Amino acid sequence: MFKTGSFISSGCKTKLSAFALALTVFALSCAAGTAWAARDDDAGIVLEKFGIRGIVDGSSYGHNPNGFMANVNSKIYIVDMKNNRLASIENPDAVFKNLDKENSRKKGLFITQFLIYNDSYDKDRQYGEWRGRHHLLPMYILVDYDKSGNMVPDERFFSGEGASPGHYHGDIREQKNIDLAVLFVSEVLPFVQNEGFIGEMTP
Repeated sequence: MFKTGSFISSGCKTKLSAFALALTVFALSCAAGTAWAARDDDAGIVLEKFGIRGIVDGSSYGHNPNGFMANVNSKIYIVDMKNNRLASIENPDAVFKNLDKENSRKKGLFITQFLIYNDSYDKDRQYGEWRGRHHLLPMYILVDYDKSGNMVPDERFFSGEGASPGHYHGDIREQKNIDLAVLFVSEVLPFVQNEGFIGEMTP
C-alpha cells in the first residue's frame, strides 16, 4: 500500500542532487575565499612592519616561505622575507600584460622595474637609477617551464643603466637581487590567480 511521503520521483531526486551539489560548491568557494582573505590579512601585518598600510586587495601570501606579492592601494609590492627587503613594481601594466590565471600564453619574458626600498650600494649599484635611498633596478627576466608546467627562472638575470635601459647586457651579480628575481618568478602567477592584478590580454 502506498504511504504518503515514501516516494520521491527520479526528477525530484535529480533536482535535489543538483541543489546539494550547488550548495557544496558554494560552501567550498566561500571557504576558499575566507582562506585567501585571512592570508591577505596576514600579508597586511607583514607589510605594516615595512611601513606600508592599507587594504590588501589580493596577495600570494602563504605560497612561498621566502616572501610574497601583494596589491595595496593599487600599488604592487613584493616582500622578500628571506633578506628582509621590500620592493614595489613600478611598471605593472607591462609586467602583467598577457598574463592570465591559466597562463595561457606561456609568457617567457618579464622586464620588471623593481623599486627597492632603503637599498645598499652593492655589486649591482651601477644599474638602473637611485632615488635617494631607494634603488630603481630594472631586470630582464627570462623564464621557462618544467614538465609539470611550472614557471621556472633562467639561470641568469640582466640589467642596464637608467630606469629603462636600451640594452640589458649586465649580469645581476648581487645574491639578494638574484633572490628577488627568483621570488618574483615564484609568486607572479599565484598573485594573478588570486586576482592581485588583472593585466591586459592583447589579441
